[in-house]
Amino acid sequence: MVGHRVILQYLVGPKLDPDNPDQEVRGQPEAVTGAYWLHASSRTGIEISRSLSAEATDLFFVPWSSILVLNGVSRSELEEEAGESFAIDRQKLLERLVDPQAKDSGVGLDARRYLTYNPDDEEVRQALEQLPRSYQFP
Repeated sequence: MVGHRVILQYLVGPKLDPDNPDQEVRGQPEAVTGAYWLHASSRTGIEISRSLSAEATDLFFVPWSSILVLNGVSRSELEEEAGESFAIDRQKLLERLVDPQAKDSGVGLDARRYLTYNPDDEEVRQALEQLPRSYQFP
């Protein structure tokens, strides 16, 4: 769901007094619900922001232990989107690999991406191996 808008419910503690940040604050946790952009996910938690194009200072981290509910795009929608956005025309890819153009520096990356989904395609693999090194690793 990274890069998508999600609905998040999470727990937060009481707020610190900005005039006295060294003082401990005690109080009840509260549940917060909001719509956020999901920027990253790891084993420890998620990074979210209110803006899709957030700077690093606008991101905030929510640990998995405080997340109550995370709703977003369904798995089938994500798979469909991935199929559309990562679909690479095999024949066009082979043509690009055989005759790489100076402006097409991403042909090696496209070939490796294609091989991720089609690991048994020896013709593409062989064409990638014969590609000049400058195109393999832009």
